[in-house]
Amino acid sequence: MIVSQEHIAERLGLSQRAVSMALSGHRGVSETTRQKVVEAAGRLGYRPHSFARSTLNGRTGCFALVLSTDSPSSMLPALMLAGMQQAVEAENRHLIVATLPDEKLTATGFVPKILRELAADGLLINYNAHIPQRMIELIERHEIPAVWLNVRREFDCAFPDDEQAGLLATEKLIARGHRRIAYVDYNNDLDDLGAHYSAKDRQAGYARAMLAAGLAPRRIGQKRIALARNMMADLRQALEGSDRPTNRPTNRPTALICYSARDSRAAYLVASELRLKVPGELSILRFGSGPFDDFNVDFDVAVIPESDVGRSAARMLTARLTTGQPQLSVSLPFRFHQGQTIASPEIPFVSSSLEASS
Repeated sequence: MIVSQEHIAERLGLSQRAVSMALSGHRGVSETTRQKVVEAAGRLGYRPHSFARSTLNGRTGCFALVLSTDSPSSMLPALMLAGMQQAVEAENRHLIVATLPDEKLTATGFVPKILRELAADGLLINYNAHIPQRMIELIERHEIPAVWLNVRREFDCAFPDDEQAGLLATEKLIARGHRRIAYVDYNNDLDDLGAHYSAKDRQAGYARAMLAAGLAPRRIGQKRIALARNMMADLRQALEGSDRPTNRPTNRPTALICYSARDSRAAYLVASELRLKVPGELSILRFGSGPFDDFNVDFDVAVIPESDVGRSAARMLTARLTTGQPQLSVSLPFRFHQGQTIASPEIPFVSSSLEASS
């Protein structure tokens, strides 16, 4: 049998209104009465009827997380999802997930009724690369309450501050004495206008720090090279050149800032093949969320604030619904995990007295 508020009221000899007020936390009932109602509800197995609630206040108590069926465009880290869930549950809401094809999200007839079909008060949109402009236009035109995750927009968006992270990462290496620092990215092509914003922002932060220190920026890698299976050979060419037999210094990088874990793993493998000591002869710092150890190596990492992005987006959507107004976007700082792949650059060689006299 489904237990209703009327059952609780009859059992306790109260009005249904008094029971409703007690269960909703209304101040119009005494604490003693509220406690009696809550205990009776638990004992009888009462569960709130969310649909009935929604017909009274016009709200479902649900947020819908919208993902594309094109998974590269809607990458969803577990920590970001966990952050959203924590914030949603703290507000006594539910989170439902909807994976939708682009054709549906860009259809004129579907977008206005998306909230009805998903039974949600607002949308958390995790669509962060190659976003269809048509979808953005429809959501804005119909004033659908929505907050975007992990993209850069002026309003209604929560995203990691990748440019600042790129700058700080580079400054850390410069402070250690590095002057030949290269930026490594085999995940993105420079001319891919629809790529995730971090592809440009991380490198832009790196370049800012290098130029401010009077140093020349250098990029290693392109996505097309990795797709052609030439990634390792390209890295090897960039890291070769320490002319050890003659002990002459070269322009080989002494430090790498890697866009992803894949880039840092490849760099470490090539360094091992070339017998370059990490971190003595080559320091490696990467962006990522963890785990921080690959090949039993504890990498130094600029840690993406994934859980913070999820929490902030959910709270922003609540504020959007409460005020009825667009919310200023928030950029969230990275933290740095100190591992064992960064050190001051070693002196390339120390001439012996025999070599000095020859």
